[in-house]
Amino acid sequence: MLALALAVGLLGGCGRARPAAVAFSAKDADFRAVFPVKPDRSIRTATPSGASVDVITYRALTNGEDIGVVFTHSATAPAGSDIQKALDAAIDAEAVDFSGSVSSRVTATVGGHPAEDAVISRSGASFRSRAFPRTPPAPRTL
Repeated sequence: MLALALAVGLLGGCGRARPAAVAFSAKDADFRAVFPVKPDRSIRTATPSGASVDVITYRALTNGEDIGVVFTHSATAPAGSDIQKALDAAIDAEAVDFSGSVSSRVTATVGGHPAEDAVISRSGASFRSRAFPRTPPAPRTL
């Protein structure tokens, strides 16, 4: 199984006072993060390549920042070059969702797994996005 997580942030309003940070854990999206404010949760169904997947989004919006984590589950884990194709597709989908385009992208490694960092831009706004696979924990013997 592959879970693709996209960590995104839209930056603006530099120099403004920041509220106290909020440590947050999302069990349904399998992540922990610190947000500028408590994030709102939304879920939508997408059908990339004809397969229905739930897209879970946690988003924290302040006067100066828009920070979010987008998480999807995939029934099968891609292997080999298909991993890069899945990362590229995740970044490209974010660009379409933002009505923007990918300004830059680089490969990276997160937790020993392949990842992709990108900047997605449109007129007057841009954000950084990271896509990476999250493999399930190894089975435990009881």
